[in-house]
Amino acid sequence: MMRALPIVFAVLTALLLCLPNPAWAGTTDTGFTYQGRLRSGGLPATGDFAMTFSLWDAELAGAQIGAPVGLPAVSVSGGVFAVELDFGVSVYNGMPRWLEIEVDGQTLSPRQAITGSPYAIQTRGMFVDDQGEIGIGTNAPWNDLAILSGGLGVFDDVGDGVRFTTDGFAIDRAFNEDPAYEFDGTTDEHTVYSGGAPSLRIDGNGDVSIGFGITPAAKLHVETGAHADAIYGMNTQAAGNVSGIHGETASSLGRAVFGEATATAGSNAGVRGESESTAGSGVHGIANAVSGVSFGVRGDAFSSSGRGVFGSAASASGTTSGVWGSAISPGGRGVYGFGATGVLGQSNSSMGVGVQGLATGADGTGVYAASSAATGNGIALHAVAGSPTGYSGYFEGGRTYFDGNVGLGVTDPTSPLAVAGFSASGTGLIDVQVLGSGGFGVRAQTSSASGTAIFGETSPDGPGAGAGAGISGSSHVRNGRGVEGYAEHDTENHFGVYGSAGPTGYDFYAGGLGMDYGSPSSIRWKRNVEPIHDPLALVAQMRGVYFDWDEEHGGRHAIGFIGEEVGVVLPEVVAYETDGEFVTGMDYAKVTPLLVEAVKALNAENQLLRERLEKIESQMSENLKPMANSR
Repeated sequence: MMRALPIVFAVLTALLLCLPNPAWAGTTDTGFTYQGRLRSGGLPATGDFAMTFSLWDAELAGAQIGAPVGLPAVSVSGGVFAVELDFGVSVYNGMPRWLEIEVDGQTLSPRQAITGSPYAIQTRGMFVDDQGEIGIGTNAPWNDLAILSGGLGVFDDVGDGVRFTTDGFAIDRAFNEDPAYEFDGTTDEHTVYSGGAPSLRIDGNGDVSIGFGITPAAKLHVETGAHADAIYGMNTQAAGNVSGIHGETASSLGRAVFGEATATAGSNAGVRGESESTAGSGVHGIANAVSGVSFGVRGDAFSSSGRGVFGSAASASGTTSGVWGSAISPGGRGVYGFGATGVLGQSNSSMGVGVQGLATGADGTGVYAASSAATGNGIALHAVAGSPTGYSGYFEGGRTYFDGNVGLGVTDPTSPLAVAGFSASGTGLIDVQVLGSGGFGVRAQTSSASGTAIFGETSPDGPGAGAGAGISGSSHVRNGRGVEGYAEHDTENHFGVYGSAGPTGYDFYAGGLGMDYGSPSSIRWKRNVEPIHDPLALVAQMRGVYFDWDEEHGGRHAIGFIGEEVGVVLPEVVAYETDGEFVTGMDYAKVTPLLVEAVKALNAENQLLRERLEKIESQMSENLKPMANSR
């Protein structure tokens, strides 16, 4: 096959693929006509031949680009043929391409290079210079793509829009004049200019500033020195719950709208609201958060005589409010004050209320007091009653909760509840009455493994020193308990009532007229009752000993059993540590049934021996009678 004629084909940009080309008449936008000569045996070939055309990225070897075009019957006359080829648009990316031809299964060589067309380099107002820079409306492009026109219109009927991928982009007001818009691809910053100066800026974080030459310090930052209002919002709807300006924050400590007046003199206002409606609100704050420390309206005062919030109702009649706050949040505050006087209320009426808080939510707070000072003796809530029968604090219904140390008669409590005072005989320093049945006068609980739920201590040096009691219990009802202890645990040792005394004291002392010690023993509550077998043998395995306690347990001389030895004989009367090696305690009283049965068994043996002795003595007496008679 002779070398084919050069192929006339041009690829510029996606914008030029739709431009008509006289050399492509009758073809698609990406198709072209290929003419060639085919010889067979040195002579021009004639007839129909099966041909396959494919594109490659190299003249030799390389990789095939796209799918091949197969033509089963190409007419060749006098050695000349012409075919229409279309490999689509994706195979052309500006890199060189070569055409490979296969005839009746035989690959022809060499491949043919696909060249550009001079007609396509400049067509219909588009100019490409020797450096590959493209100009539209100009023959002197000053950039990779330069457009010089009285206007630029883009119509998009697909919905893809116009996309620029670049590190920088700018729009000038006129050729080589002040910029109107700039985009910096390195910082992702957009800037809009007015009169040659930046008036609107969007930085890489999406923060927006409006004002000449300012950098955004917030999500929306507006500054002006030429207008009365930096931001003016107006909603012209005549009905509905609409807003001129709406602020919203998702933070539990955030402020939807925050105003600050920095002038140190004058009647300025951080936030000021005005309403001309008879039912309107100059400032109306609502905290709708269902959790968190939210505020309907919050005011801070840092002056020694300042007011966090000051409200004045000048009407002499009606249900007016100097300050009225409402919070829907379970943890919200209708009114919250912070400062030297967070909230100050005063009423001159005999039935008036200086400050009244009302919480209608399930977990709301009627009145909330806080002292935020990190040092000193700050007081969150200070109440004073001038009348001796008045109440400095009056709580009605519900529950009362204190977090921290509480002192009654104590100014510096070191425990959660500290009470100090003098109590006359027959009266209590703390008087607790339970009016219902089954309740507790005092109920204490500790979660510490070594804690004490209730601890009582008497001081011998205190007033009325004598036979005092750390804890004293009294019951005047049938089956009542003066003092009751209960312990429950699955694995560790625990004590219903635990007593400990010094070397000369009593761990437990019964000084009343009743039984010293008792435990449930009725047959009504017992199952599987059976006798203790061979009690004397069991007692024989136990030994009573003298011993000295170690210092941790008092160091005194004592008499008793060895718990581990008893546990082998009577495991029911001892308690072991978790590992089961050592005994932690022993119930000496429970040894009594064994001793009783042992005494009974010993008595039975003694009775048998006594009967045998009496029988022997009787026989001996009978045997001695003949001897006595013979004398």
